[in-house]
Amino acid sequence: MKSLPASRDAVGKLPQRVLVIDDHPAIRMGYRGVLAGLGFEVEEAGDGGEGLRLCREHHYHLVLLDLDIPGLGGMEFIRRLRYRDDRTPILVISGMSADVYGPRVAQMGAQGFLSKRESLLGLERAVLRVLNTIVVQPFEGEGPRSAEMPMDEASAADLETNEEELADEPLARLTDREMMVYTLLRQGRRNKDVAEQLCLSEKTVSTYKQRLLAKLGVSSLLELEKLLQK
Repeated sequence: MKSLPASRDAVGKLPQRVLVIDDHPAIRMGYRGVLAGLGFEVEEAGDGGEGLRLCREHHYHLVLLDLDIPGLGGMEFIRRLRYRDDRTPILVISGMSADVYGPRVAQMGAQGFLSKRESLLGLERAVLRVLNTIVVQPFEGEGPRSAEMPMDEASAADLETNEEELADEPLARLTDREMMVYTLLRQGRRNKDVAEQLCLSEKTVSTYKQRLLAKLGVSSLLELEKLLQK
C-alpha cells in the first residue's frame, strides 16, 4: 500500500475547517491546540444537537466527534448527518470500546475511530490520514494504536463485526438502534428524553430497553454496567 503523508508538510494541501464536538472544554482545548498548530480553523460544539445545527449552517472539511455526548448522542448525530450529508468526513474519538463501536460507526458512515487514550501526536496523524481519504481503524493488541487502510479497500465485509472475535464483548450483540438507546440511557436519560432525541415513542424505547437487557441476560442497566466492568 502506498504511504500517504501524515505530517505537517501535508497540511498546505488539506482543507482548513474542522468542527470538534465534545462536552469537555479541556478536551476541546487540547484538540484545538493540535489542529490550530496544523493550520486548521477550529469551531466547537458541546453536544450533538449544537454540532448538527452548526453542520447545517456551515460547511466543514472534518468533524471530530465523541460518542458519549449530551443532547443528541454521537451515533444518532452520525445517522442524522449522513441522512443529509454523505461527504463530510467524521473521525470518532471515544473512550468506548473500539472493538464494539469502531465497526459500527464505520458502517454508519464515519471515516475513522480513535481511542481517547491515544496521544495528541496520534490525533494529529489520524486527522491528516482521514483527510487524505484514509480510514483509521482500531488495532488489536496493547495500547490505543491505530491502523489505516485506503477507503476503496474498506469493503462492507471488512467492516462487519466478527461474532467470534467479539464473543467477550456483550454489547456486540446489540443492533445499532439498541446501541443508541443504551448509550443514552447510560447517561442517565429517562425513556421520555431518549424517545424525544431518537424520534421514537416512549413505548418503543421501553421495548428496546427490555430487548437489549434480555439479550445481555441482565435485569437492569446497573447490572449491565457491572457486567461490562468485569
